Amino acid sequence: IDADVDFIVPALPVHTYDVIAQIESLIKTHKHDRLVMLGSSLGGFFAAYFAERYGIHIVLINPAFDELFDEPYDLLGEHKNRHTGENFHITPKDYEELRTLFVPTLKHPDRALLLLQTGDEVLNYRRVLARYPDSPKIVQVGGSHRFDNFAGVLDEIVQFLDLAGKG
Repeated sequence: IDADVDFIVPALPVHTYDVIAQIESLIKTHKHDRLVMLGSSLGGFFAAYFAERYGIHIVLINPAFDELFDEPYDLLGEHKNRHTGENFHITPKDYEELRTLFVPTLKHPDRALLLLQTGDEVLNYRRVLARYPDSPKIVQVGGSHRFDNFAGVLDEIVQFLDLAGKG
């Protein structure tokens, strides 16, 4: 990337409104910068919320969406963060807070790049395609919820975000 780009990868808290507060603080800190957000799984859920709120460009990587609300009892209770190993507990209050943030459609679907793999063992990629049919997308056969070979799509992400050559 031939751009002056700062990548911020926050360690997000467990509870919904704590996440919102932390990201809001980051956005205010960088309000004069061009912001883009990449979100994977539940991070994609939050990225869609912020895209609607601030009109930013987003990259959604095997994002969680309405599936979160199919079977709330699957979401409630103890979970383990796949990246940090930290255990956390999702309460009925957390679940209801998530429901209030759900973005069923995007006002600007052209500002969201979807990265999906058909082998996602956690979420159904077809539901994301149906939810956001007008967004640019990269759908790869196979893979997993972690989005295997992420490095293989970096050029497409940079092109989408138009970062190459800036700075």
